[in-house]
Amino acid sequence: MTLMQQMALGKCVVAAKVPSLVDYIEDGKTAVMYESCNVADLSEKMKKLNENVSLRIEIANVGKQFLKENCCESIMADEIESFIRKIVVGLN
Repeated sequence: MTLMQQMALGKCVVAAKVPSLVDYIEDGKTAVMYESCNVADLSEKMKKLNENVSLRIEIANVGKQFLKENCCESIMADEIESFIRKIVVGLN
């Protein structure tokens, strides 16, 4: 299951801090990020979430809302169209 699918289902996402994900996550707000390949950091973040149910629920809810407001197909299509228009205008 992808990051965005998990967020859409209202899950508190824990993900490695890698370039392909940083555009979709605000660490500690829409999801929780840990340093890639750092087992101790992952363990610390998971322990914190396990101990703090309200934090886990808050992050899950904010992540789901972020996805609804920023990543729906119509918004993404508008952003792609805008990007293409900038390229075309730049070529003229």
